[in-house]
Amino acid sequence: MSARGHFDLKWRTGAYLRPLGYDINGRLDTQVAQATPFWGTRLIAGYSLGRGTFPDYYERATLSAGEIRAGLVAEVQLELASARDVQVRTRAERGEIPPVEAIDNRRALLKRQATAVKARQELEQAATSLMGSAKRRCTGRTASFDGTISGGEG
Repeated sequence: MSARGHFDLKWRTGAYLRPLGYDINGRLDTQVAQATPFWGTRLIAGYSLGRGTFPDYYERATLSAGEIRAGLVAEVQLELASARDVQVRTRAERGEIPPVEAIDNRRALLKRQATAVKARQELEQAATSLMGSAKRRCTGRTASFDGTISGGEG
């Protein structure tokens, strides 16, 4: 895998800009990810900065200084399990292994996928809760598109 660049550091940056309309805003997001040789995990770190006025239902708003995130991700395990599932089903179709092996492998894969979806949902709920509490602390303050803060105390 190392010969194919699997363990190379990956850097992703993106920007969103809404220069017209009622809510003029923009967001910059950058992230680095490093695959590890341990159980298909990745280390990630990123930074996001939103400027302008955002409706409450947008997830692009950030704290005034931006937001830093970091974590350990094991999504590669799901990719490997999916690839293995294809191989197991092919072997079962050829008669090399009993069909029950393919069914059991598929069950295990679906269980892993469900666990990953649940973990993502819990992470998103925690992030939403954190953003909500941060917004409540900043009530009365507004960020302008040039990055200045006005209103509130302080």
